[in-house]
Amino acid sequence: MLNSNTLEKLINDYNYTITFVPHFNMRDILNYLNIPNYIKIGYREDGESFQKYFQESDLMITDYTSAAFEMGYLKKPVIYYQFDEEEFFNSHTYTKGYFDYKRDGFGPVVTTQEELLIELKNLGKNNCQVGEPHRSSIENTFAFRDGKCCERIYQAILELDKPYESKITIEQIRQKAKDALEHEYFYEASCRYRYILENSRTIDISDVEQYLYCALQSNNGYEASKFILSIQDKIQFNTHIKIELIKGILSKNSNSKEEIEWVLDTLENMQIDSNDKLMLTWAKLRIYIYLEKREKIKETINILKNEFNISKDEIDLELYLLRNNILAFSTSGGGQIEFFV
Repeated sequence: MLNSNTLEKLINDYNYTITFVPHFNMRDILNYLNIPNYIKIGYREDGESFQKYFQESDLMITDYTSAAFEMGYLKKPVIYYQFDEEEFFNSHTYTKGYFDYKRDGFGPVVTTQEELLIELKNLGKNNCQVGEPHRSSIENTFAFRDGKCCERIYQAILELDKPYESKITIEQIRQKAKDALEHEYFYEASCRYRYILENSRTIDISDVEQYLYCALQSNNGYEASKFILSIQDKIQFNTHIKIELIKGILSKNSNSKEEIEWVLDTLENMQIDSNDKLMLTWAKLRIYIYLEKREKIKETINILKNEFNISKDEIDLELYLLRNNILAFSTSGGGQIEFFV
């Protein structure tokens, strides 16, 4: 890119200069790079700050560095040249967080040299003024530009020595939980819903449903179900919550007999919606077989045949698969018996 003739022409056409500021660890190989004479090299000595480059520059071209926030704070545009985007996000140690470069960045994201030169030309034509939607992104990211950020940090450090008094509302936590759920960060969402349930005077049934759902998605269904059962005196369980509780309890690799019997008792006394009845009837059959309740097994098989028109072959196949599942579980001591399929 630095050797592009088009880049040199753009710089001359719009009367700009380029300062190439490499990573500190690259300083020993700069002599081996074929950098054109018209490009300045910004050397950063040990302990020297980058601040002067942010202050003196009109535009930054970078890849993924958080240094772009400095330019955003100064209301200056950034071009994110992410030529290795696929490799970076799929095999790099970096893990995507809340910040999405295309949605939240302070300038366009490009992946080819041609796209980069087009964006440079556009900004050159507009005297490097930030346009929409990136102007709004910058404004929404930085709440303060009053020169008192360091003071606020200092005051926040002093506050650490004081007794903690949360200023975050339950509604704010709920919104953070919804944000995490929207991005499929199920574990983070479940932790936030757990906080809501532990700290609310009254329990919102939708918070319970979301908590159980997120916990199951993040393989923490058993712990979540046991917690909900510990506060069941505060909650009026509906059928959906009972089903999620059962799934959570049965998600454990090995359940106690008491837990299996609680599941069975809950299933037998539950008012079941027609849409869930077949699934729960199969679940009851598997539990009856596991507990060796012969009369209940016969009764449930008849329900499957007569109410749901399930064929004998299909029932026999299910019994065969469950028998193998139980046998594998009992002999190896590992895995999990699948009561819900």
